[in-house]
Amino acid sequence: MDALLDFYQSKYIAQQIDILEYKSIFGYLSGRGAVSAHDYAQLMK
Repeated sequence: MDALLDFYQSKYIAQQIDILEYKSIFGYLSGRGAVSAHDYAQLMK
């Protein structure tokens, strides 16, 4: 799940999906426990 979230984050950053798609995907994946690499790095500090 984490890798899938990172994949969609990179697609959003590259402007391949819009904010509404990203927010929907993010909500779905984070609701199932996915943590982005960025968030994980912040937790490890």
